[in-house]
Amino acid sequence: MEYAYASLAERIKREWKIYVVSFVFALIAGLIGQIAIPLGPGQIILFPIFYSIILGILSGPEVVKIFNRKEVKAASKIVIIAICPFIVKIGINAGASLDTVVSTGPALFSHAFGDILTIFITLPVALLLGAARAREDPRHPERPRLGPHHQPRHGRGPGAQRHGTGHRRGAL
Repeated sequence: MEYAYASLAERIKREWKIYVVSFVFALIAGLIGQIAIPLGPGQIILFPIFYSIILGILSGPEVVKIFNRKEVKAASKIVIIAICPFIVKIGINAGASLDTVVSTGPALFSHAFGDILTIFITLPVALLLGAARAREDPRHPERPRLGPHHQPRHGRGPGAQRHGTGHRRGAL
């Protein structure tokens, strides 16, 4: 499936299944509607887009296999455009209840400020401790490799360097 089409008709002809199934998922999600789950003094609200995402995940090539990998890749290009109106709607709803957010007092704002401040404190400390150098060693996923100064171990044993065949040197 190519992603440069000569016309809109050609695109619809090749990707019709994505559009039809997406429409069905949107109908199902719309029928379910919003669900509010009370949690202490607040609540968790599950929006219809949540159900659409779950249905999309289940329809992929790893679970129910309604779509193959090429169709998933083609659909991923459309998702950003399709999800924008939902994000705008959530923003409008949040803006409409801004007085409720402000009435919570300084606790909510100080919590958000604490989250931001945590990033500004912990990130430099992590970098000073060498977190930028650590990465996973694809040859040994159970052990991190510490950047260019790391010297791989040779010979036998759990840390022996692997070669292109996937076998450890000296192993039978």
